[in-house]
Amino acid sequence: YKNYTKIFRKSVVVCLMAVVSVTLAGHGVKAATFSDTQNHWAKYSIDYVVDRGYFNGMSDTLFSPEEGTTRGMFATVLARHSGENLTNYGDAPFADVSSDAYYDSAVAWAFTNGISDGTSDSTFSPNEYLTREQACTMLARYCEQYGIALAERNQVQTYRDDSSISLWAKDSIYEMQKSGVMIGSDNVFSPQKNISRAEVAVLLARLDGNFFENYQDESEEEEPVEDGQIGALIDTFRSTFYCDGECCNGEWSGQTAIGAIPTPGRTIAVDSSVIPLGTWVYVDYVDARLDQYDGVYRAEDTGGAIKGNRIDMLVGSHSEALNAGVGNCNIYYYNNYK
Repeated sequence: YKNYTKIFRKSVVVCLMAVVSVTLAGHGVKAATFSDTQNHWAKYSIDYVVDRGYFNGMSDTLFSPEEGTTRGMFATVLARHSGENLTNYGDAPFADVSSDAYYDSAVAWAFTNGISDGTSDSTFSPNEYLTREQACTMLARYCEQYGIALAERNQVQTYRDDSSISLWAKDSIYEMQKSGVMIGSDNVFSPQKNISRAEVAVLLARLDGNFFENYQDESEEEEPVEDGQIGALIDTFRSTFYCDGECCNGEWSGQTAIGAIPTPGRTIAVDSSVIPLGTWVYVDYVDARLDQYDGVYRAEDTGGAIKGNRIDMLVGSHSEALNAGVGNCNIYYYNNYK
């Protein structure tokens, strides 16, 4: 979507939502209805994975973001992400995986594709909590099996607790660190710590290229101070313009990828692998006729046609979008926030 004619906006997102539906404990409701995620640090990622059918809640009102992720649960969400038809895999070949368990065919899928081994020749331990290093290893195997190429976002740095990482997990952990998909905190990875449902939601969102910022309530949203500083140049970008009406935004009118209200003078759509969502930037148009749009903006939305060095700037009306047309701009990081 978001091409020059502004007609096909977000068509790619619609395709992404066509994933295999496998019933997990709980119900497939919209993330916005969960009472325990509204102020959670991973809210944007949770909203994203639930709305795409990768993850379900533990009930209609609870997602339980801090609860541990079981081995059966992790196999299930990865299988959903793959889009595979799980009926092709039959029952899992493990004595402790019941044929009527929600994770049965997902475990069979994970085992068949070499994504996860059993805990023994006859057991999978589907209800055992998964550690961060185990999750990282399964994720790396999944990417390799399905040809998912991860962009290099970080320079690898040895974790301070590297000595506590199992040898079989080290390559996977540092591969994920390099891509930014799974990293530690304060250069500590905590490999034996159980991975939470919220953390898994973040992994899946990042796997799709969505590196969401931590959630903030709109009323407390971080704004740049008036005397903020223009930081380093990101690059030169091609810019198009759109309005929030159905003509440009289709069924997503009134929504952005990070859940913020679309706001002219603030909202731009970006390729989140180039400019992470939530980033404040300064846009400086090369074209003199577009100087009125120079200023501070926030990366709040994405689009199927917005790839690489492309942005789409939200303006107040469709006629304004058409009049603005297409331009070139230099984009800088914007420093100093309230």
